[in-house]
Amino acid sequence: MRHVLTERLVNELPFCVETSHLPADRAPGLAADDLLGGQSLCGILKERFNNDIGGRRKHHRRGAGDAQEAMLLGLRSETPTLIYRSVVFDRQSRPIEYLTSINHPQLVVFKTAHVERD
Repeated sequence: MRHVLTERLVNELPFCVETSHLPADRAPGLAADDLLGGQSLCGILKERFNNDIGGRRKHHRRGAGDAQEAMLLGLRSETPTLIYRSVVFDRQSRPIEYLTSINHPQLVVFKTAHVERD
């Protein structure tokens, strides 16, 4: 299992801290340095490791991040945050990524919509 921690910024302000867990056999040789240039993890997983995304299961809730996540977001450790979790699957329904995103409660809003397809 590989573990990647990413802090996302807008105008130099951190708005979320994301932790991705990846099965090691789905991304052999992937290192945190591969993401330092702003590359998309999903793009790398598809282009370099031939992991074609088929779908995802996602969940939103309110809760506090851990002490390190709070510190990275500039929050007190018990401050409620917006937590987004997802599991990304390939076209054969095998998991590619398990993501936890801890989001600053005053800088992030989640908006969802359901789109009907033919």
